[in-house]
Amino acid sequence: MDGVAEAEEWHPTHLRVAVLSARSLRAKGGAGSSSPYVVIQLQKQKYMTSVVPHSLTPEWREECTLQLPSRLDNTKEHSLVLTAMHHSLHRPDQFLGRLCLPLAQLFCDKARRKNE
Repeated sequence: MDGVAEAEEWHPTHLRVAVLSARSLRAKGGAGSSSPYVVIQLQKQKYMTSVVPHSLTPEWREECTLQLPSRLDNTKEHSLVLTAMHHSLHRPDQFLGRLCLPLAQLFCDKARRKNE
């Protein structure tokens, strides 16, 4: 029984993502501010943070859990994408920035800390 357990390699099934804050955002709204929110996407799964009104240094401290694909590689499809947007009541929401993290790199790079 021990030989079977040792031969099996552990693979993560879920990823918990925490969006804490942002800084130095561009002003897209009136009065030199933005009303930012973040969209977290992994394949077809999406999570959207709350909107922080009138802030260029918003704090969310929100978490979501996403199911990982069964196979991880360096394709764009297997990337965690965080997109910051400005919420507008009178126009379409405007793009503020994007971060794209290849999942394979997160789990294979042993030199990185687990909380980076």
